Amino acid sequence: MLSLLRAIHGDFGTKLTPRQIASQLDVPAESSEPLGVWVFEPHGAMFEVDADAISIDSPMFRAVSVQYEQALAAAADTLQLEVDEIKHEIRTAVVADDVPVACGTLPAGSVVGQILSWSAYHAGEPRLVAEEYWTCTPIPEWNLSIDEMFLVRVIVEGAPNITVDLRIDRAPIAELGDVSGGHLAVAMSAVRAIPYVLASPPGVVVPEIFGAYHWPA
Repeated sequence: MLSLLRAIHGDFGTKLTPRQIASQLDVPAESSEPLGVWVFEPHGAMFEVDADAISIDSPMFRAVSVQYEQALAAAADTLQLEVDEIKHEIRTAVVADDVPVACGTLPAGSVVGQILSWSAYHAGEPRLVAEEYWTCTPIPEWNLSIDEMFLVRVIVEGAPNITVDLRIDRAPIAELGDVSGGHLAVAMSAVRAIPYVLASPPGVVVPEIFGAYHWPA
């Protein structure tokens, strides 16, 4: 099984107003649906989210689902793996103590972390899994190093087992107008793809892949 883990750690809610967040997620500004690890009231007050209130039907989960489903489909296509279905799941974590964040304090018992998960199934078994971890405080059982950097972890269960950790510094880059390193890492893929797209005929450009593993028929 191949797993992709993307970990994000930060003080959420420090730069966007509730109305800005709602507009980006296509939900009404007066909505109190879960956004990230907590939700916002219409006037900008922050309060904790009960774990039972967080679900795969939330606007935030729906907003990021498409990219992960596409990533799983692309990986399956490369592996020549037929995907029967993609299952969704959210797991949450709470802590027993108050957690200070940039815009306030989360009381003990608040949700302080989420694992957003997408699993591609073949023949009744999860074969490809993509997970995104959100945290605002260290959660020991999740085995994440909270170092203010983005972490991408690829786990391949096979012969041999392989684990690759990629950390991306999200510090501002002065020579590029103080853009975040995380934003640059995302933009690089699109910018580097430009010459390949221009050199290709009309249609969908498929990345060049050499020597990929093929799933047994």
